[in-house]
Amino acid sequence: MGRSRTILLCLCLGLLCFAMPTSAATPLEEAQKLHEQGDQQLEDYELKKALASYQKALALFQKDDGALVEQAKSLIQIAVVHRELQGYPKAQAALKQAEGLFAAKPDRNLQMEIEWERGLIGYESGRYAASKKFFEKATKLAKHPEADMLSRILLITDAAMVELESGHYPRAKVWLDEASALLKKHPEHAAEVESEIANNLGFYYMDIGQYKLAEEAYIKALDGYREYYGQHHP
Repeated sequence: MGRSRTILLCLCLGLLCFAMPTSAATPLEEAQKLHEQGDQQLEDYELKKALASYQKALALFQKDDGALVEQAKSLIQIAVVHRELQGYPKAQAALKQAEGLFAAKPDRNLQMEIEWERGLIGYESGRYAASKKFFEKATKLAKHPEADMLSRILLITDAAMVELESGHYPRAKVWLDEASALLKKHPEHAAEVESEIANNLGFYYMDIGQYKLAEEAYIKALDGYREYYGQHHP
């Protein structure tokens, strides 16, 4: 009898919970969900879907005057997608809009991300001199004690890539050595950045004619990419 009453009580509670209206997500929660969806779509290289998700997230964040950081992050990600689509003017416009949100009170971390993205736009559009200037600004901002270490290592690795494309091999090696040294101090980030460093080392060794070292670096990078992204990731 006791067991039947327990079952009946559970059924009644279940029906009651089913009947009660669930609280809807707030606009900020929905915006955050859309932003995270965009991150996943960008990682899967579904660029147009990612762009749509970030734009929807931005529209929701803009309804809250206190969500300036979130607005800026969405704009930066919109710039990333436009860069991947080679829409460089649109990417620059999004970054300028993000920067304008903090005209009165600059945010060091967000400014670092903006300069970093500008550097990548310059690099991918073949403007290496301009790209290097943006990377120099970004790396200075990244030395702040509160800067995110993973971002700092990735940023330095990208700076090395620009130096390689510019033919400045000694400077590229300095950046890669610094990235490797930071990674040794923070091995928890190995999965995200070790392959990037190895890949750029491969370029470096290839360009200076050390082909055996280049092959070893490329193999290490490829193994790391396969482990992190999966065997069939493009």
